[in-house]
Amino acid sequence: MHRRAIVTFCLVVGLSPTACGTLTTATTSDRLSGEWIWVESVGGIAGMTLTPESTGETMMLRFRHGDSIDLVRDGSLQRSVDYETTRDDSDGEFLLTTDPPLFSFESQTAAVRVDTLILVDPCCDGFTYRFVR
Repeated sequence: MHRRAIVTFCLVVGLSPTACGTLTTATTSDRLSGEWIWVESVGGIAGMTLTPESTGETMMLRFRHGDSIDLVRDGSLQRSVDYETTRDDSDGEFLLTTDPPLFSFESQTAAVRVDTLILVDPCCDGFTYRFVR
């Protein structure tokens, strides 16, 4: 009985770091995968705030695991683009590059925070886009 308890303890302790590591190492592609609904865009040369209510337009991004994004506006597929991500910094931000450009720029700084996706244009008069699951 004592030996069985020791073996069980060793297995639990030995496998625990592996299990924890698996849960915390989701890839960027995994975190992006799925549908993201547009909530607002802030910026532009005039410092505007655009929302579905103010524009009368809906927008959704559908990230297909690992390689493409569908841009859906008002329920219709506008276009599909290829994408890749590059790790940018330790804050969990990364560079999202699309071909052809998804919006006005071929790359944007991006971050996934729980159920929110933030895309930031690389130019001073660009936009910051916020999407939710």
